[in-house]
Amino acid sequence: MMVRNHPWKGCAHMKTTGPAVTICLIIFATVFGGGISFAQPPQNEQAGMFPDVLPREESTIQKTTAVALVNLARARADIRRKEYTRARHELAEAERLAHAIHQDLSTAVAKNLIGVARTHLEYEPPRRVVADLPPIYAALDAIDIYMPTDWARQHLDKARVYLENSDKTGAQRELKLADRSLMIMEVELPLLSVEKYIDKAQTYLAGKDARNADKSLSIAEQRAQAISMAVGSPLFQAKNNLWLAFKNYSASRTGETRKQLEQAHRNLEKAARSGNKREQQEAGRLSREVAAFEGKLNSRETGVDLALKGIWGRSKALAERSAEYLAAGWDRAETTLGEDNDLIEAKLHVSYAETYQVTAGEPDKAAEELDKADSYLKKALHNPLADDAAKNSMRGLDKDILALKANPERNDSRTRGSYESLGLRLSDLIQRIYLGKLVQKM
Repeated sequence: MMVRNHPWKGCAHMKTTGPAVTICLIIFATVFGGGISFAQPPQNEQAGMFPDVLPREESTIQKTTAVALVNLARARADIRRKEYTRARHELAEAERLAHAIHQDLSTAVAKNLIGVARTHLEYEPPRRVVADLPPIYAALDAIDIYMPTDWARQHLDKARVYLENSDKTGAQRELKLADRSLMIMEVELPLLSVEKYIDKAQTYLAGKDARNADKSLSIAEQRAQAISMAVGSPLFQAKNNLWLAFKNYSASRTGETRKQLEQAHRNLEKAARSGNKREQQEAGRLSREVAAFEGKLNSRETGVDLALKGIWGRSKALAERSAEYLAAGWDRAETTLGEDNDLIEAKLHVSYAETYQVTAGEPDKAAEELDKADSYLKKALHNPLADDAAKNSMRGLDKDILALKANPERNDSRTRGSYESLGLRLSDLIQRIYLGKLVQKM
């Protein structure tokens, strides 16, 4: 029987240094699917068209989530029958599937390779870890057709400089930020909540506390259902449409741009009819922006591409806001009644401000959004879930927001870095207060 020459055959003869292992990993991922090849165009794709692989990714996530839900339901049934060993087995399977969802995301190869570089940096000389970076850039090249990778590249560029100067601390920081920039909030934030509640249920089962174990799993089920809802939601679809519209417009593909804008408009109209009250308002506003933009497609005026990227940025912020509400445990009934989570609203308006100040160059609108963010942060200081450390963090955030508001015309690397820092710190605070405290209250 003829044996094929495998692409990793040469790896067996390579020294098992960090860079060599990384190169073999990228070859394996590229050839055998589930990795970089996941982002490649289908064979029958028409020339000149950007590939639309997002439905395939969404289908995989939804199918895996459905199987995890079966495991969670079985675990709850086992708990009621006092068959705790079987329940723990089902929860182990659910945890395995949650991990699989992380690996099914289009960003998984890049994030895993960043993880390889960070691990090598723990014991390899920094200059040798420079060889880990090219495969990461290649993984980013494979996905930037349908999602932004700018921030990840910038952090990798900075990491390279630190590595070449043997600065481990600086390189680790930039690699960590590169990893964070690739987080798909709509999936990974609810998924983090699922994992936390499964872990809590395991702890309760170990103590034979069936009631609280079941209660934890009931919430885990709700969060798992939220993942499927998120990736199939009109907001998530509109965000993807707008990014593809921006990429096609930048490549002068007017027909494909128009098609994606039309789809984005339809999805935003759906969101404006089906979401909670505040989501309806924001989606309706974005829908009107998209409709107005369609008339500018043939003009090729200066700045039109940045305006389109700004609209995409606001759709991304709105989709992430929805995921944060779900992960924080605020259901549709609460938000329909008009109640807001002040930290989540503050983050939304910081993101909006960034699109106006950094992307579109509209300082007045940026200042208006920063003013709203400042107002929400001041209200968040009275949140009963916030401890002294959280309140101190909020005061620091508010100080930085006001500093940006004082110079809304400024648009340099320092300004862009300030916005990135604000977004990350707000995300961390939201997760620490809500994902942590809500589980602790069980």
